[in-house]
Amino acid sequence: MDPRKLRARDVMTPDPITVRSDLSLPELGAFLVEQQISGAPVVDAHGLLVGVVSVNDLARAAGLLAGLTTREPGDGFFRPGELHLVVGWNVPVAEDSLEAPFEGEMGDHTVAEIMSSLIYSVAEDTLVSEIARVMVTQRHHRVLVTRDDQLLGIVSSLDLASLLLTEPDGAELRMPRRDSSSASVA
Repeated sequence: MDPRKLRARDVMTPDPITVRSDLSLPELGAFLVEQQISGAPVVDAHGLLVGVVSVNDLARAAGLLAGLTTREPGDGFFRPGELHLVVGWNVPVAEDSLEAPFEGEMGDHTVAEIMSSLIYSVAEDTLVSEIARVMVTQRHHRVLVTRDDQLLGIVSSLDLASLLLTEPDGAELRMPRRDSSSASVA
């Protein structure tokens, strides 16, 4: 199929993994590692979509708590190895992802404190090219697919990158889909 004609419904991961806003940060870190994902939509106790959280948000929180990073402009990245101590990854950290002061222990804080309540969402019939434009211009690695405020799926930058890959015989190489129906943290 011509990638220019693909829509969100064609490339999204349906019923994506979600996390609850009251989940502790250590639980979030363990969950992201276990699921091998870099972020997830956030739902409240009633299952309503309230935000998005990523490993970058978690890293920023850990950096502030450990004194490894500050809110100074240009000082928003961990040095190699520092984040490995937190969740096993080395990733850049957004300079403005948390408001100071942020103190205490990781277990004292929840997803609600570090998530972004700004949600980038598209309808299921949105063209993939438009999704890619949103990701690039807004510098986001995931866009949620919704209908009537209900979460239908998620499109990640990896989903879009996989569209460019082909097997030697010309067949499309697609990422295997995760069974996410039982993976959400309640």
